[in-house]
Amino acid sequence: EVAVDAGCAAITDAAKPVIAVCRGYTLGGGAHLAMSADFRIAQTDAVFGIPAARLSIVYGVQATRKLLALVGLTRAKRILYSAERFGAAEALDWGFADAVAADPLAEALDLAKALARQAPLTQAGAKYILNGAALGGFDPDRADALIDAASASHDYVEGRAAFADKRAPRFNGR
Repeated sequence: EVAVDAGCAAITDAAKPVIAVCRGYTLGGGAHLAMSADFRIAQTDAVFGIPAARLSIVYGVQATRKLLALVGLTRAKRILYSAERFGAAEALDWGFADAVAADPLAEALDLAKALARQAPLTQAGAKYILNGAALGGFDPDRADALIDAASASHDYVEGRAAFADKRAPRFNGR
């Protein structure tokens, strides 16, 4: 469990956006791994679930916080208490998945390309603040440092110049 939590925390804490492609079964630890990503794109026939109640285990705090942030209290209770599996349509409706596609990898690559064109310092700061607000462990001083670093960056100057020149910005993360 410690290794799974550490691996999932590394995904959640990565400065860059992370996209999970969910095909087949995404259960238990796989669900925790998927919930650690910023976005989850499910194949139309994907199946999700957390079978902890069938195994007499308590799903970990980190994973439970992620589930709660995604689906809300009542739905999280149902998923954890019942151990029922749910499909891609329900995952999308409940907020567990962000999109459902016949080819989720192609959709994930399209999203990744779109995200890669945006300011990485903005994404890193927003990710830290949003995850901290939703999952706990928020350090306001670190958030302020990320905001200040972005405002003092080459990317900030480039973004303003690109806007004034009516051209696409060329960000470099500095």
